[in-house]
Amino acid sequence: MTTTLAIQSGQKYQLALALLHAGRARDAVSACQDLVRAFPRHADGWHLLGLIALQAGDFAVAADMIGKAIEIAPATADYHANRGVAFQELQQSSAALGHFERAIALGADMAELHYNRATALLHLGQFAAAVEGYGRALALDPNLAEAHYNRARAFHEQRQLQAAYDGYVSALALNAGHTAARYGLGLAQHGLGQSEAALASFDQVIAAAPEFAQAHYARGNTLLDLNNPDAALASYTRVIALEPDHPDAAKNIFHYHLGLTADVPLIERLGQDMGAAKAGHEAAALRAHKRMPLFRLRHDLEQTDYLLAHGYNLDGLADANKRLRQAYERPRPDHDPQGRGAEVVLTPEECETLARFRAQRLRYAPEAVERALNPDTDWRAIEARYMADPSAIIHIDGFLSDAALTEMQRFCHASTIWRKEYVNQYLGAFAEDGFMSPLHFQIAAELRVVLPGILEGQRLEQLWGFKYNSHVPTGINVHADFAKVNLNFWITPDSANLAPESGGMVVHDVPAPVSWSFDAYNADGAAIHAFLKDNRAGSKRIPYRCNRAVLFNSALFHETDEVHFKDGYENRRINITYLFGRGLKTA
Repeated sequence: MTTTLAIQSGQKYQLALALLHAGRARDAVSACQDLVRAFPRHADGWHLLGLIALQAGDFAVAADMIGKAIEIAPATADYHANRGVAFQELQQSSAALGHFERAIALGADMAELHYNRATALLHLGQFAAAVEGYGRALALDPNLAEAHYNRARAFHEQRQLQAAYDGYVSALALNAGHTAARYGLGLAQHGLGQSEAALASFDQVIAAAPEFAQAHYARGNTLLDLNNPDAALASYTRVIALEPDHPDAAKNIFHYHLGLTADVPLIERLGQDMGAAKAGHEAAALRAHKRMPLFRLRHDLEQTDYLLAHGYNLDGLADANKRLRQAYERPRPDHDPQGRGAEVVLTPEECETLARFRAQRLRYAPEAVERALNPDTDWRAIEARYMADPSAIIHIDGFLSDAALTEMQRFCHASTIWRKEYVNQYLGAFAEDGFMSPLHFQIAAELRVVLPGILEGQRLEQLWGFKYNSHVPTGINVHADFAKVNLNFWITPDSANLAPESGGMVVHDVPAPVSWSFDAYNADGAAIHAFLKDNRAGSKRIPYRCNRAVLFNSALFHETDEVHFKDGYENRRINITYLFGRGLKTA
């Protein structure tokens, strides 16, 4: 009897296979269903049902059917390999990885299986393991173009640009029309400083895929590196035509016009559009996170107190102030083991009120001033000193006129634009966040007039402000900025500074190497200090003074000195930075 049943089940299975091979998938499904109804423990029948569903793109059914086969015969490598594919298609990479690894453990050693395992690892962000997995696949089949491509992507994620470059080249050697590999090659070339070659790669991508918005964006970035901002603008404009909500392209269009500072109404309109979108994202993030850093909560409470005291009429201001005070005064742990500032958990009512308030922005409109810069400052002497010494670090007392200083203080106190939170407990506001006004642009325009030898031909690349907690042992960490000229000035009254010989900045007299990446000269403090020590760098400490500006080559490493200021909103240390010119200036 057992032999007869086996023959019957085998015949039904062979019939289903024959129907499938004949292209009669629907009949094959019916035959398989008859098989598993008659023989519920027929693992191959369940597996075949899963394979048919897999081919039809019904991945959830495929995973379910092959799962039944695995319940019956758990040590069958093919079952695990194919169920892994179903989970991969369902974007359930962890489940897929588990099945791929089980298939390999059961003895399967196919190039495609190793490729699929590596792809699951890539999607899970395990890039080093993905590189190894693709390597195993390529050892079995060196002609897998997709394995070369994805291995290059994994290298790229680890910032191993030369290895990524080599992988993209290998993929293209096998498939010259591989658009994604050509795009990746362009990104690697751009990262390796091969801007002309990168531009050619992006042009090839766009010729093959003219609607590929990200390729237009990457082309624009490359054109910026080639000092062709007008052509870059055309690329970014094309991105917006293809993807109207592309935030990075919108930001770069904004910065193109900011650099010229010619059409102020256009700059402000572009900035308002970006700021509104960003405010909406921040409100959504607050609703999702349901907590605020304590230092941010304290700032916002102090700012809403200030706005109420000065008669500002902003929708939801009083309610936001009430909720902030309620959250701030709630008992909380004093100890913060992470050293990053405690977070305050918000009640649902607090969260919703503050999210609604954060979704809007107030930007103070400064009163017009006749002169933004101090007319009594000897600007010609300042320029002569700077031009005579490439490593000059010059401070300028009495930087702004009295009227401009007052208006800039009001702008920074009233404007609800302080969006970016930093781990060292200070807040940042950038031009694209709303840190701009006609007064800001007037300062930039007057600087070009009084310092023509320094700023001639240099675009305004960035503009920002930072606002600090009262006591910050470590402010902005040591770094350099990707610009030619850095102008930094302070606007908080001297009476707020509890340490008059500190509170300013430290500028080191050695520039960042041009070979370093942006991350290297902005994030790796240990490497920077080791570099400064190896190069016997000297340092200049510029103590804090209200209305004092510091002018220096932006490639010089610099950092905030210790900050010890009085408590109170208007006593918070505020510094403002203008960056002119693109790129590091090493001499």
